[in-house]
Amino acid sequence: LSKALAELQTAHERLLQGEKMHLLGELMAGIAHEINNPLTTISGYSEMLAQGYDRDPRRAGNIISQQTRRVVSIVRNLLNFARNRPVERVPGSLIEVLQSAEELIAAELRQAGVTLESLISPDLPRVLMDRQQLEQVFINLVRNAAQAFAGLVGNHRISVHAVTDGFWVAVSVRDNGPGVPAELREKIFDSFVTTKSDGTGLGLSLCKRFVEAHGGHIELLPAGSQPGACFQIRLPAFDPDASARRSRSPFSTP
Repeated sequence: LSKALAELQTAHERLLQGEKMHLLGELMAGIAHEINNPLTTISGYSEMLAQGYDRDPRRAGNIISQQTRRVVSIVRNLLNFARNRPVERVPGSLIEVLQSAEELIAAELRQAGVTLESLISPDLPRVLMDRQQLEQVFINLVRNAAQAFAGLVGNHRISVHAVTDGFWVAVSVRDNGPGVPAELREKIFDSFVTTKSDGTGLGLSLCKRFVEAHGGHIELLPAGSQPGACFQIRLPAFDPDASARRSRSPFSTP
């Protein structure tokens, strides 16, 4: 039994890694298109400068510099996401993680006609984190929400809302799509459970594993009166003195 369980665990690890590579491949396809826009701008202004057509070379240079930084940022985030390295949890900015995840998924959302709205509190405390794992969590959640709109007409919106009470950070990802069927709500985080015809059913399972490894909690909030689905993640703030007081937090009840 021990050997069989170990083999199953190894097989599951390989499946989860395969899920990440699948996600990475699809992100790269969208980002290749995303990078083409600033490169076209850089090329156009460079030719104008080389031929002496631009009457304001300083402005042209600033635009080229700005678009170059944009390309560098996109490529850097993609490379960071792609790297396989040992898990290392260090105090970090959740704001930067959310912004990086949004940048990586932006091209895919734009192509799908989905609007992403972010409301992130500027005073979020640091979190003890493995940045790559949390980026994957947020990319998976936003991407799942976007894919739920497939075949639907209307104004498709996803909102990312991050707040804190000082002890915990709560991040919610809400969409106005069809929501999660009632029969799947209780097992939505189980492996191989999916609402998509071509889904692997590993994305949310991976999210749950990563969040809980960070001492946090993830849940699908009750449907309520609003359309769509809302997933909420709670992560403990990095504050050595807060652990004893954390139980009083309104975010701390699973």
